[in-house]
Amino acid sequence: MELKIEDGNVPTIDVSGEIDHFVCPQLNDKIDELAAKSSKLMLDFSNVSYLDSAGVAAVISAIQQISLTGGSVVLIADHPDVVHILDLVGLTSDIKGFRLVAERDEALNILEAS
Repeated sequence: MELKIEDGNVPTIDVSGEIDHFVCPQLNDKIDELAAKSSKLMLDFSNVSYLDSAGVAAVISAIQQISLTGGSVVLIADHPDVVHILDLVGLTSDIKGFRLVAERDEALNILEAS
């Protein structure tokens, strides 16, 4: 897993590779860091090919932390396996303060409008 942080107008964690329980502590640390500073967070998983339960827990943690401030989390994911896992755990349904999208431009539009 590789992490790239963009701490601009819309704080973004750009992840590539595989997200599993071995690398999730690093992801969780970055989520905690950005959630403490902003009520908006973009998680770009468009280059993620594998997501396990620890990765799902990291996404849920981000939603919980950001929702405490009334903010929004937008997750970008389009890999069929990743979207399937997110669907199995209910993260493709309507959740207050959370959106799953397939493209970065759509994510930016959502977060900039909120």
